[in-house]
Amino acid sequence: MRRTCILLGIPAVLAFQPTPSNVANLMNRSNFVFVGTVTKLKATTEPLVQASSSTAVVRVDDLITGENMAADMKGKEITVQLLKANSVSAGRSMLFFSSVTVAGKSLAVREIAHYDAPRNSKLAAQAADNAKAIVEVSSTEKGAPQERVSVWFAASDDIRWFRSPKFQAGQTGVFLLQRAQDKRIQGFTALDPLDFQPAEQRDRIRQAIARLR
Repeated sequence: MRRTCILLGIPAVLAFQPTPSNVANLMNRSNFVFVGTVTKLKATTEPLVQASSSTAVVRVDDLITGENMAADMKGKEITVQLLKANSVSAGRSMLFFSSVTVAGKSLAVREIAHYDAPRNSKLAAQAADNAKAIVEVSSTEKGAPQERVSVWFAASDDIRWFRSPKFQAGQTGVFLLQRAQDKRIQGFTALDPLDFQPAEQRDRIRQAIARLR
């Protein structure tokens, strides 16, 4: 069972890496980002999208973001409406930034940008490149009270962790922490975008906790 700790605190010591502006821009414009293999050109899986030189059938090998748009898509073929006609080749592994246009018999997405996956392995990498912040605790809303806790977060500029909290010294807020599952890591983790909230949200979070008790 995962243990959750909710507290108000200030990161005191940490290291982090900035997020590239181009990735930030693409992520903000996309709701379906994935690594996939192009299986067919000038083809479609969705009857509402006509096959043309600007369409390709792509197998989803790894879904980076978009679970809320379409679940269980890994291993399935979808239609990509290409930004530029004939811009991909069959058999290539690509990293696609896209937005869902049709969710019917199949899924169709409109490309915002694509990259050759092997040459952009940093963008598709899974490692979070964890950094540790020492958080001075002002109050504990759930869990055992502590004066200080170690919080591991994704310092990587990898696309997978773009929306994960990136802490700075002196930052104040509400931490919704999980006990680290990796036995090699001592402390808590804050990897989900919702794991850190502004201090102004403390009362709302307290009310939510009270309703669950």
